[in-house]
Amino acid sequence: MIADQGVIMQTVPFETLLLWFKYIVPARSTSDNRQVLAGFKSAAPAEAFDTVAALLRDVLPPERFAAITDGL
Repeated sequence: MIADQGVIMQTVPFETLLLWFKYIVPARSTSDNRQVLAGFKSAAPAEAFDTVAALLRDVLPPERFAAITDGL
């Protein structure tokens, strides 16, 4: 499933991807989110990852955001 998400992320417009992150990340497990974000960070430009991180910082409680992003 994670590999399929990588393919999907490469084919959708960035604005749609931001909506996906905004609504799906809060509903998924921390470990699933870490895997997806690690893959996204390795494949996306730094500016795109920074935009996603800023969005997630706004929609997640601070401790959940840290659990998902620390060490990425």
